[in-house]
Amino acid sequence: MVQNHEHDEISFHYWYPSSIVMFEKNTVAFRRWEGKNGVCFMNRPLQRGEEILVHRTSLSSKILKFGLTNRDPETLNWSDDFADLSNVQYHEKTWSPNEKCYIRFSLSGNTSLTVSLDDSQQDLQVFSFENVSANVPLWLLIDLFEIGDVYQISKKKTSTFQNISQTYLSFWPWPFER
Repeated sequence: MVQNHEHDEISFHYWYPSSIVMFEKNTVAFRRWEGKNGVCFMNRPLQRGEEILVHRTSLSSKILKFGLTNRDPETLNWSDDFADLSNVQYHEKTWSPNEKCYIRFSLSGNTSLTVSLDDSQQDLQVFSFENVSANVPLWLLIDLFEIGDVYQISKKKTSTFQNISQTYLSFWPWPFER
């Protein structure tokens, strides 16, 4: 039986590195300090044909780095703020320079992601991932690789997150420890 995820809540997975701070029920990820990586998994495997949107909430982010893996984040060793993701193949998409926007992901073909900036069909690209199997669940990863990157994951075209208050963040120790 095929699961219908149309009304599932989308978020980032509850396993993430200590260089990341989560907000809004794990739908917003903020890269707070350098650490070893800033990789965040989607909260469940991506389904074929499903559309996931990643919103840029900070204009300082220039490139979105993303990947697919068959590795369930719960099976990774997250000790020392690092999970071994050496086998993950990544691709990059450049953000539009002057506006807050989103990148749309959809799993197409066996192990390919169709990616577009906002609703633009002119900017549509297909990225292949040769190092994953279509017969095992595929997990979408977003790499917040620059300090200050802030992304929201959802199924909605409009971001619900406005900004991160500097006052709010000043109460948190650096680096953030869970």
